[in-house]
Amino acid sequence: MDRWVPDLSFSPQGADKDLHLAYPHLEEGQWDNQRTRSTRTGVITTHFGDLTEPVVDFIRGSHAVVGCVAWLTATPILEALSEVDTAIVVQKEDFLRPDQGQTDAWRQTLRKSYGAITNGFARYRFPYPLGMMNYSGDPTVDPVSCVGNHNSDRRAAAPRMHHKFLVRVDESDDGVVASAVWTGSFNFSKNGGNSFENAVEIHDVDVAQQYLKEFARVAALSEPLNWYRDWVTPQYRLGS
Repeated sequence: MDRWVPDLSFSPQGADKDLHLAYPHLEEGQWDNQRTRSTRTGVITTHFGDLTEPVVDFIRGSHAVVGCVAWLTATPILEALSEVDTAIVVQKEDFLRPDQGQTDAWRQTLRKSYGAITNGFARYRFPYPLGMMNYSGDPTVDPVSCVGNHNSDRRAAAPRMHHKFLVRVDESDDGVVASAVWTGSFNFSKNGGNSFENAVEIHDVDVAQQYLKEFARVAALSEPLNWYRDWVTPQYRLGS
């Protein structure tokens, strides 16, 4: 039998093509080629493909969200985040800074989108250590902040804040509490929407609370978007 070779010129995420064209030995309908595939069982929902719409639905189904997302640039997701109370920590990158004389329209548009994101959070309502940072100072939490070392040497491999999770949260007598989490490989970017990606929603309080604690740890080390040092320079200090 001759060895079958697929058509490698085919783009698997092409919106107007079918996978059976790349794999002609399959009959049409034998390959699940939906652009987004989601399945719910119990407290878990799995997602595969272009996850922009599912994460937007998760955000809009929340009163408030917090999280850590390495790269946050997709317009539909930014618009959804602007509709609910939000606190997000992203990876420290050059493009976050509005450099003097900057004429790059994309950066300016991104910063405008970041500026539309707001929250009414009080820092002391979060779990330790974020809740114990600067507890006698300004209690606000930046809607979007950054963390990490800047890869100024452009090394191919460098440590990063590589998380991609959002936590659905609410206020209670005990402070900010979590009810569900979104996590997976999906970066909140246009490129992420054109890639093979996965994510899960976990609607479990105990699991979601652990992600809220991780957010509190990362956010405690965060910096404003207008960062000025390559090394980690936290904007908060532990204590008063």
